[in-house]
Amino acid sequence: MDTIYDKLAEFAGAGETVAVATIIDVKGSVPREVGAKMIIHPLGRHVGTVGGGCGEADVLRTALDVMQTGEPATVRVDLTEDVSMQALGVCGGIMDVFVEQVTSGRGRGEVTSPLPATSPLPYTSPSSASTRCASPPLPGCRSRWSLW
Repeated sequence: MDTIYDKLAEFAGAGETVAVATIIDVKGSVPREVGAKMIIHPLGRHVGTVGGGCGEADVLRTALDVMQTGEPATVRVDLTEDVSMQALGVCGGIMDVFVEQVTSGRGRGEVTSPLPATSPLPYTSPSSASTRCASPPLPGCRSRWSLW
């Protein structure tokens, strides 16, 4: 099975700039664990998941900004909304997701990022990931999030 780092190397080898989202902190029940990663591609060829639903949509929007500016950001995904809300991705927890730009190194297919290449983590596609409470985004879906 390819690792997320193999996929990063593929994108770097093609000279593509992507963003990597990593869950760095969780409180309560959330769909993915600390360390889960997702590659966000500017043309939608994403790899992995950080949980799906509205929270992941917030991460995707932030990742597009990060790819444009080069400035990393942290997204707080708050999944504690009242269960009566129409957003079905309510797990009851909060997770912080760090998003950083990853670019190729001078066309040699090297990845330039602080990601530790010595600790490969397998990636999962959104369709195969175990997302206990994630749901597809719904019209009017809102989650509470903040950047800092």
